Amino acid sequence: MASQQRVPQHRTKPGHDHQTTQRRFQRFDVNAIRKIGLYRTATFSPHRRIAWYHPQESAVQAQFMVVGLFLSKHGRLRYKVKDVNHASKTYGVMGYITARWEFVQPTYYQHVRRAKIVVVNAHGINGYRRPDLTEKQAHYAQGEHLVVRRLVHHRLAMRFQLTNGQYVTANRHLVRLAPKGHGLGLTGFMTFLQHHWRWATTPTNIPHFLTVGKVRSPRQR
Repeated sequence: MASQQRVPQHRTKPGHDHQTTQRRFQRFDVNAIRKIGLYRTATFSPHRRIAWYHPQESAVQAQFMVVGLFLSKHGRLRYKVKDVNHASKTYGVMGYITARWEFVQPTYYQHVRRAKIVVVNAHGINGYRRPDLTEKQAHYAQGEHLVVRRLVHHRLAMRFQLTNGQYVTANRHLVRLAPKGHGLGLTGFMTFLQHHWRWATTPTNIPHFLTVGKVRSPRQR
């Protein structure tokens, strides 16, 4: 079994699983983007496997809360996780999964500066006044482009604060970063108009407003 003790200052004996750091660990969530197994120890083997998780669409990918980092006896990095999939038979079970980027990725964006995001969730997302996603202020449909001011931590989750002050989810399966150089598009233009109509419809501001978002024709998309 993987040792729960912190790594001592001296060199760890080979052939033993061990935790990789002495500092207090900050938990985070990850999703499985390819088939992975959940194991009882950091050193994987068929008889130590608890369950398989198969590839799913982004909205229903298997999700885990990472509670620690460990190394297998061969030196491979593992995540110690808790299954947080409510519909899963292994919901609440603790175990170990691979930490390889090709197989698991953070549920939330972790390091994003000012950028544009596009809503990919079929049901859209909401904009809120507070980072705990309370006091709803707006709804954004699938395909809408939003401009991000900064990324905000809220407990184990991350939020995007938009340039209009609202907070939206930073979940990779609900929103995605828009390609660089992508204009607001017609949908984004209309959204901007909707939320800034008082300023935009002032006669002296109309010429300036029309230069903010570049509307692309269907042939240019």
